[in-house]
Amino acid sequence: MNQYESVTSRAYRNLYNSSLSIRNASGENVISGLAIPYNVWTRINTVKGETFMERIQRGALKETLLADHKIECLVRHQAEHHLGDTRSNLKLFHREDGLYFELVADNDRALHLIDGVRTGFFNKCSFSFSKQDWVDEQLGGMTWRTIKSMELYEISLVDSPAYKSTKAGTGDASANDNTTMRNIEGIKFAVRR
Repeated sequence: MNQYESVTSRAYRNLYNSSLSIRNASGENVISGLAIPYNVWTRINTVKGETFMERIQRGALKETLLADHKIECLVRHQAEHHLGDTRSNLKLFHREDGLYFELVADNDRALHLIDGVRTGFFNKCSFSFSKQDWVDEQLGGMTWRTIKSMELYEISLVDSPAYKSTKAGTGDASANDNTTMRNIEGIKFAVRR
């Protein structure tokens, strides 16, 4: 299901076909992966019935990450399903192909989520943001939007995302030599246990 929801100028983007796996690193349960791919076109259908193509330009998150505001990790964008944030157990970092994350599962809710990851129920990613600067182009009767700057509010683990361009992968998302986790067209997760 594609979706575009605007709540107080906040947009939500979901990412398809991600996969989570479980590993243990240094005695910690860690969920990690590529949260936001750069320069990947995705068809977005709005709740108003509009359709457009969208991509996040590399560098679009630079200002929001430098501002060092709290970014949360949730389940299905629900605040009552808080897994962590950048002030505690969530780490965000850039690579050429997108924004990666690592979440130390150090609370009951995050530890319980690992069962959903093992069964493949929660194997996708979503994020909410407000666009600060973007360019719309009309090509072939379709709007093609490039997000040049955005403020990220949260990333979420979901089961019904909008971005269809992702591929499944397993292993440690931060490992440079893990080719199953290096698909630049999509989102992948790995859970280290």
